[in-house]
Amino acid sequence: MGEKPGVGESQRTGPLNARVWAKVYDSADQYHRTQAMGVANAPPRSSRTDHQIVRLVNGTGYNLRQGEVVEVDDYALANLTNDYLYFNSATPDTTRQIFAIMLQPQLTGGNDVQPALVRGVCKALVNVTDTGHKFAVVESGLRVLQSAAAGPVKILHPLPPGDTGETVCMVDVGCCEAETGVPFRNESTYEVPAYGVMRVVGYDATLKEFRTERPHADHFHSIYLINGATAVPGATGDPLEYSSGTGYFQGTTGLTIACSGSPSAYGECWGPTPGSFLLRQHGEGFYVLRGAGTGLVRAFPYEVFSGVGKVPSTISKGSTGTVYVYYGSSGSEADSGFRITCNARFNAITSTTKFVEIKRWNGQWYVGPLEC
Repeated sequence: MGEKPGVGESQRTGPLNARVWAKVYDSADQYHRTQAMGVANAPPRSSRTDHQIVRLVNGTGYNLRQGEVVEVDDYALANLTNDYLYFNSATPDTTRQIFAIMLQPQLTGGNDVQPALVRGVCKALVNVTDTGHKFAVVESGLRVLQSAAAGPVKILHPLPPGDTGETVCMVDVGCCEAETGVPFRNESTYEVPAYGVMRVVGYDATLKEFRTERPHADHFHSIYLINGATAVPGATGDPLEYSSGTGYFQGTTGLTIACSGSPSAYGECWGPTPGSFLLRQHGEGFYVLRGAGTGLVRAFPYEVFSGVGKVPSTISKGSTGTVYVYYGSSGSEADSGFRITCNARFNAITSTTKFVEIKRWNGQWYVGPLEC
């Protein structure tokens, strides 16, 4: 057997360690690629390809700081290859849903190519709006992450109390599945708060966005959309001019929703409130998983098929009439403010003081007696 290598020597013959050998191989590889492609066209030297890191050409039109977030745009080279992950970048507008954190500063214009992280742990700039937030999201038009109660980017350390504003944070990019948002416009004259619950009133096929307003007393059974992490101003002007945002119908781990009150148990049923963008306890339409910070809950929406209430006037069998929908814990039910038109198809409703039951069958709401 040969002698053991001395300090600083490799298992290979001679005083070259593994790191030096790697540099030799890398230099030889770079030399041959340079000869084949010409010095001006030679790609940057790299000993390996990290598929969590892409190389970006700045297409935002702005100088970028280390830690800013950009949207990954088109592939920058003529031919697709795993060896060179070169892409153009853009200011986020949430249409592509692929984002990256800049690992180095980058100038606008020219051929400045810099690395960016699409998945993994790195430093990032986060605009902290609540120091209780443990996640961050990408907002359209912004190149700094926004802190949030939930999102696809996890902040890996506690935030200093009261220390809001732009902060350098260590984050885990892509650790959580992103919820798929849809564009909407706020047609109410009231500002939709972050994570507010909105009633969908239609869809604009030309602009490809949902039309929303505040929950309304006359629309107990509605489709609801949840706003994202940024408040959306109310409509102003004459004629009215609308502001747009990104909302969510469903999330794989629930949705963060603005609320009044705090959940007392897993699986509670909460619901919207007429004239408000906030969920309330003991309603219908959302299963609460847990609290998600001050004034927030994490919840799953579900479709409502039944409820209880009282009538303001009697309804003859086979006729339709108005039912006041009641919310509340058992024994403490009270008028929720919602009104719904129901058909007394099978029984007359003869009392205005006793509870009735409402059910939805085949898209129609029916009412029948509940309390003896």
